[in-house]
Amino acid sequence: MFHRLNKSTRTVIDVFSKLPHAARVANAVELGRKPRQADLDALNIRYPFD
Repeated sequence: MFHRLNKSTRTVIDVFSKLPHAARVANAVELGRKPRQADLDALNIRYPFD
């Protein structure tokens, strides 16, 4: 399915698919907890943040 979509559409889908991970990381940080490693990996970021 994805190979038929143009690049901008794929980018939008990619960004929206990362939103739940970003929300969980932000929530954990706000509560002073360590974010889940799976969420950090999905967003390709390291903790503690650089």
